Amino acid sequence: MLKLTIDNIKTMSEHQQISDSVEQVAEEIKEYNKEKDLGFLKELKDICIQENMTVEIGKMYRNISMYHFYANDLSKAVISMQLAVDLLRRENCDSLLAVYYSELGLIYFYNREYLYTKTYYDEAEELISKSTDISKHNIFLHYYRYGLLLSNMHKYELAGEKLEKASTFSDDEKYTALVTMNLGIVYKRQKDFKAALKYYSKALYILGDRDMSIKSAICNNIAEVYKILGQYKKALVYMDKAFKCITDDDLSLHFIYFNTFTEIKLLMGDRESVLDEFLALLTRVEDYHINKEFIIEGISDMIEVGCEHSNMLKRLEAAIEELIEFNTYDNEDYVKGLKGCIRDIRQCLKELAN
Repeated sequence: MLKLTIDNIKTMSEHQQISDSVEQVAEEIKEYNKEKDLGFLKELKDICIQENMTVEIGKMYRNISMYHFYANDLSKAVISMQLAVDLLRRENCDSLLAVYYSELGLIYFYNREYLYTKTYYDEAEELISKSTDISKHNIFLHYYRYGLLLSNMHKYELAGEKLEKASTFSDDEKYTALVTMNLGIVYKRQKDFKAALKYYSKALYILGDRDMSIKSAICNNIAEVYKILGQYKKALVYMDKAFKCITDDDLSLHFIYFNTFTEIKLLMGDRESVLDEFLALLTRVEDYHINKEFIIEGISDMIEVGCEHSNMLKRLEAAIEELIEFNTYDNEDYVKGLKGCIRDIRQCLKELAN
């Protein structure tokens, strides 16, 4: 189906047609990734309000929330999802509510608010245990997310249990591979690197070439282990594989993996070429929905790389000023983070001058 636009929905009046459109948007929400798309989502929500379609209003608040989530505007994502949850709670839509509780927990997870995350995951799990019409995939997503949370909270045994449970609801080998990779991460965090590599290799075998994005993540994790083990050349081999698996327009993954790449290159004593490649990456930042936190983290890493080299710091400062000048994202936290990086650079330059 073609992506819906404002022109497609202006003449809608029949409830079934509106409901079908809301469902289509929910399934394709990642495709709504431009500023103008937010206007469309609000327009469709307003149509639902005019027609007094309460459940569909809740679904549209959820869709708007996920739009903000993928734009890395987490505060707005929380507000919209909470509106969705409040509406559906009053309508006793337990199946939808379970899914939205899990997604609300996911938003808090990315904001590193783990106690809130756990609260909503527990709410979701209680509803999942009572409902019979939640899709197998949504149940998989819930247990998978809960496993990631517990892993980040260093509750490794419980994390393993949730991830194993997620695998029983996996309806696709790529998801099974994703679970297997994260079991490897659990072992890596416990410093059992042999077991971690075993699970990563198993994940690659299960996945094959079904999903290059997941394959890139597995390769990046293998590189992380070899970096820790001091096998830097082997680590770079897997970094090269990770970068080759992702498309040029998937900048979020590029920034994530560049962090691993930077650490490896620094351990090998190479600074200047790392900055050159990072500045080239910064010139490609145009996508509204790239996770801005990854950009800030990457810049912070580069400040550390060049903290004793004024020329490197000045080049980095110029690149950041250009990002601010041409910023069209309407994301105050992002601009604030960029300006914070400039302050850090100037402090480093001041210390070098003294």
